[in-house]
Amino acid sequence: MKIPKYRKHSTHNLGFVEINKERKYFKGKYNSHQSLAEYAKFIKELAANNSPVQTDIRSTRGDDVPIRLLAAKFLG
Repeated sequence: MKIPKYRKHSTHNLGFVEINKERKYFKGKYNSHQSLAEYAKFIKELAANNSPVQTDIRSTRGDDVPIRLLAAKFLG
């Protein structure tokens, strides 16, 4: 299973992921520090729960920052 892509709900300007055909919305506006921190926490929890998530996937922005480093930055 790949890391769920951080996406934008265009009508409500919220960040979300879709996993197992369900959407998980994050607090704060899309791409805000709060929303990205919630996303990073969610990914960390998936990994901690032994979900078969690939943690070396690159970001979707094209800046080649591994998601695991992004999560570590926000979660300390």
